[in-house]
Amino acid sequence: MRALAEDPTIEAAVLAAPMDTVRAELKGVEFAGYRALYQVTRLGLPVKVPYKYASNYKFLYHDPEAAKRAKAKDVLQKNVDVSNYPAFMAMSGVREAPRVKRPVLVILAQHDRAVRNASSRRVAARVSATSRSVPGSSIRAVPCGIG
Repeated sequence: MRALAEDPTIEAAVLAAPMDTVRAELKGVEFAGYRALYQVTRLGLPVKVPYKYASNYKFLYHDPEAAKRAKAKDVLQKNVDVSNYPAFMAMSGVREAPRVKRPVLVILAQHDRAVRNASSRRVAARVSATSRSVPGSSIRAVPCGIG
């Protein structure tokens, strides 16, 4: 969202299941774990945490055939570099949305298993409220997940 607001070379965007904040997507234990591991990186030690969806294509993809295709191509990220923790936690789709002055199509995936639908709806509502004067902007809910 920030790039869409700041980069003049971006003329339009499609946001598929946008999240508001990473923090809102994490459970308490996950959040505490990332915070603790970030402190380890500040000591100069590289830390990469296995990403929780790394091998669970069946959970993440709504369509079993899409899960098979994705697994065959090995498309899922394997780990997260926690040295990015402060920037990662500072991101907010809702906060950045009012700054966007370009056409945006927001796709709300009703069966998304990675980003909470309520989070995507908050971003979509904010984009909608701020982009009404931008021709070409719209929001669509589709009955799918990632695949």
